[in-house]
Amino acid sequence: MDGLVRVAYWLGWVFFVIAVLGRILLMTSFAERLIEANILPHNFLQLAFLFFLISIATTLYNRQKP
Repeated sequence: MDGLVRVAYWLGWVFFVIAVLGRILLMTSFAERLIEANILPHNFLQLAFLFFLISIATTLYNRQKP
């Protein structure tokens, strides 16, 4: 399970960075293309949050095992 925690943690960071880059791109001329493709930074922030939650929950679950 340690590998799952590590993968979920790093996926959380990857999606967070993508969300920040998406937010920056929304301030440029790429905003129209992103909105047409229905890709918004809050989608990536939600995924980042989800992966961080998965990694925290898995770590806590592993600590409670006898």
